Amino acid sequence: LSNGQPFVAIATDSSLLEHPVTVKSFRIAPAERVEVVVDFSHSSLKDEIFLVNRLEQDDGRKPGDLVSPGTPILKFVVNRDAADPSRVPATLLPVTEGPAQLLPRVKVERRFKFERSDGAWVINGEFFDENRINATPKRGEPEIWTFESGGGWAHPVHVHLSDFFILSRDGALPPPLERGRKDTVVVGASTSQEVKILIQFDDFVGRYVFHCHNIEHEDMRMMGQFDIQP
Repeated sequence: LSNGQPFVAIATDSSLLEHPVTVKSFRIAPAERVEVVVDFSHSSLKDEIFLVNRLEQDDGRKPGDLVSPGTPILKFVVNRDAADPSRVPATLLPVTEGPAQLLPRVKVERRFKFERSDGAWVINGEFFDENRINATPKRGEPEIWTFESGGGWAHPVHVHLSDFFILSRDGALPPPLERGRKDTVVVGASTSQEVKILIQFDDFVGRYVFHCHNIEHEDMRMMGQFDIQP
């Protein structure tokens, strides 16, 4: 925010966080979502506060440096005093089936490399083919998937049907804002070239897709299929 005050993040992508996370900024890529609470109680009437994009991107590879003051993209005008007894609870959504419960049951690990090859976009060296299945997970059985980026490109990887937990970025724990349930994760931004996720498909069987959500990448067949088995 233009006045420097923090947000309280309460949800990412498809689910509430277990606990709220206070941040002054966050990065967001295509298909990612972040839900935040903004407290205007310390503002004065007629204050104008802007949500600002400070992340520079001047090519198609990935975001670059932070810029100041950045580009305003949304304006808040404080126009009245109002009583508000609401509070953000310390616990939002307890995790009852997360890494602690699922990791001991993992039997299968898979790796997918998102990269450019001869000017085209591929996963594990292959274009999307509707007749090829890249993975056959079993319903109700957790797996670890590793997403890798090659060539210095950032890829927001989106998995259909199910959310997942990020286990690590280049071997390190993810930041607090990425420890809730997600359905999209950016691979290849900054120094993070490898991301491990924990995923379990509980609801349906059949074919679904995962893909890079950069539109020019997914439209050029940077997509794979998984077929959930009973």
